Amino acid sequence: MALSATIIWEVQNGGSDTNGGGYKSDAGTTDYSRQPAAQLALSDVACTTGGVVVTSVTGGFTAAMVGNVCYISGANFTTGWYEITAHTDSNTIEVDRDPTNGSDGSSGTLNVGGAFATFGQIGKVLADHGVSGMSAFVKYHATPYDIDSASYNVSGGAVQLANDRTYTITGYSTTREVGNNDADMPTIQVVGCVPDSAIDMLNTTDDQTQMIENLIFDSDDNNLSVVVEGHSFGSDAENIARRVNVYCSDVADIGFYGLIAIECKAYEAEDYGFQLCDTTSCYAEGCGGGFVNPVEASHCVAYDNGYGFQNCGRPKWCTAIGGAYGFGTTFGDASLAENCIAVGSSAYGFVAFGASRPWVLINCATGLVGARVDHVLHDIGKIELDDATDSDELNYFVDPSNGDWRLSSEAAAAKTTATYVPTSDNNQTQDIGAVQHADPTASSGGTPVFGGMVQRRS
Repeated sequence: MALSATIIWEVQNGGSDTNGGGYKSDAGTTDYSRQPAAQLALSDVACTTGGVVVTSVTGGFTAAMVGNVCYISGANFTTGWYEITAHTDSNTIEVDRDPTNGSDGSSGTLNVGGAFATFGQIGKVLADHGVSGMSAFVKYHATPYDIDSASYNVSGGAVQLANDRTYTITGYSTTREVGNNDADMPTIQVVGCVPDSAIDMLNTTDDQTQMIENLIFDSDDNNLSVVVEGHSFGSDAENIARRVNVYCSDVADIGFYGLIAIECKAYEAEDYGFQLCDTTSCYAEGCGGGFVNPVEASHCVAYDNGYGFQNCGRPKWCTAIGGAYGFGTTFGDASLAENCIAVGSSAYGFVAFGASRPWVLINCATGLVGARVDHVLHDIGKIELDDATDSDELNYFVDPSNGDWRLSSEAAAAKTTATYVPTSDNNQTQDIGAVQHADPTASSGGTPVFGGMVQRRS
């Protein structure tokens, strides 16, 4: 046997990396992994080699422990994590496989339940015992979880996931479920070491998906090559980051690489905020480049980067503020931009680096730029905002200091322009740029404001 695919792992402040750390979610018993301390700690367990029956003179086993994971180590035991599959009495249980190393185990340590203490321990148990379909949760605490080892998949280390399995790692504070939107997100902080990345989703296998969500990664002045890394670009495999923030402190080279990013934020990456990513409703601030070679970019904001968007095949509803240029391309074929806005660029709003690589612009706006375009084949629905009424590109937005990047009255021409897609009663107008304002309509009461995740760093 092996550990069940339905086991869920837990990390909490105050836990221990020698706790059981996991629970089979469909066991129908008591989940003891959702507490810092082990429910039962023993130091006298024994097992006959070749068997799965574990005994203890001290005892304390209960039927409620079935489905929980226990940690076993000691003389003639194979150190690791085992699922409790059956309960006989207070002194006897069965586990999912033989825990011995070829000789009878005695005087062993066994801990039932209790959460892990470090982010790296998720990587370790998945590397040692992972089964496709497993998931893990990291509970919010004001104190960050430290990565203090540059090695992958060790206690206190960075995490690297296998290239052929589906895994999910979710941060939470109150709602322990995949897809939660808890406001408080646990922070994973790199301390005094330089791993290749804080987390590496290595998956390149078709039909497998790895996802992390609701987490903050802080490089804390350590020069990582990539903070959040994926390897699914150009394949049918999927590595996904959802609601993940990366703080780079001007030293990490790249915030996000080679994955699908949804509602993610990258701050102060020395090279790029997002590279080779498929991005939706994402935000880059203070990076060398905001979005570089993205597969797609939709409803994204680049603020105060060296440049905003580079080599986007087809940016849609994106906003670039500041930098040398808003949108640039070196592609050999024409690039298409729809409903995008570039303001405050010192050189160009939209630039193609070579006459053979022109832009096609549809409903795109510029304001306070050195020049609107360079090498543009078609400029359909052109909007040039009135520079005479403004001296600060941030005035084109409602309240950027509080993360409201909707277009203000200063950008009225872009705010009330219909989309290239035909409008309807339920979609009277959509703004140019990443965030849409709500238009009251008789049938729906207003379209939603899209892109609420994008915001300046507080």
